[in-house]
Amino acid sequence: MIAMNAAAELDGQGFASIARAWLACRSADAAGAASSATTAKGRVDGSAVHASNGKSHCRTGAPSAVAAPDAAGASAPRARVDGAAVHPTHGADTGAGIGADAKPQRDGLWAKTFGNGFTTLARQHLLLVTLAVLLGCALGIPLGIVAALAPRLRQAVLALAGVLQTVPSLALLAILIPLLGRIGTVPALVALCAYALLPIVRNTCTGLLQVPPGLRTAALALGLTRRQALVAVELPLAAPVILAGVKTAAVMSVGTATIAAFIGAGGFGERITTGLALNDNDMLLAGAIPAALLALLTQAGFDLCERWLERRRARR
Repeated sequence: MIAMNAAAELDGQGFASIARAWLACRSADAAGAASSATTAKGRVDGSAVHASNGKSHCRTGAPSAVAAPDAAGASAPRARVDGAAVHPTHGADTGAGIGADAKPQRDGLWAKTFGNGFTTLARQHLLLVTLAVLLGCALGIPLGIVAALAPRLRQAVLALAGVLQTVPSLALLAILIPLLGRIGTVPALVALCAYALLPIVRNTCTGLLQVPPGLRTAALALGLTRRQALVAVELPLAAPVILAGVKTAAVMSVGTATIAAFIGAGGFGERITTGLALNDNDMLLAGAIPAALLALLTQAGFDLCERWLERRRARR
């Protein structure tokens, strides 16, 4: 009533209009009260039921909250389960394979050089070189003696040894395989022996020709036969030169023996062929470095033998 009087006096409204407005407001309040009394809100197993104006609306569950990426675009946390990397992105799980971060371990140069098989390859390489040099000495020294004692045959013998030296190694191996009907160690030994002939034959011939003629004449004057003079006088004097030729042949054979792996003869050349096939530089070096070291050791061993011979001759 106080509000109605104030509106009539202050606003200048008629009492009738104020009364009608008040009645309309009361009717609206009554309708709202009745509606709220008939509205029931219940939840059954997580479902919300809303009844309004005689109608019920059922909403099941609650929407799951999806975390949006931040403004900086930071990646979602990375979870690891048994080595599997899972990256959730915008609600979708992207799974990386197990062990995706694992990288294959590569053996180093040291492990490849002195790892499994080093002893076997070294034994095969040494066997090839030793047999080839021994065969070269067995053939080259007699041929050198013939070349020194028979001037007519000298050029022919040296030319034959030189021709064998000029044939490329792979070509010689390709020729020997059908000729011998075999592949492997035998053709490799024949090829290495052929390459070892030239330095041995030439140095043997040169060493014998460098023996002073007076010593040869003195030996014959003492009653020695030509063969005895050759064995007791000339060959010992020519020994340093002959040994130098054998040293050259041995060092050359160490390097050439790596080619023998192409026909299955073994040695450090197997690693070189494997490295070439796989484009693996470490494997190439694992075969080349031991072969080079073996050549240096061979050179050093023959140098020691030459010094020993020189000291022995000096004592006499």
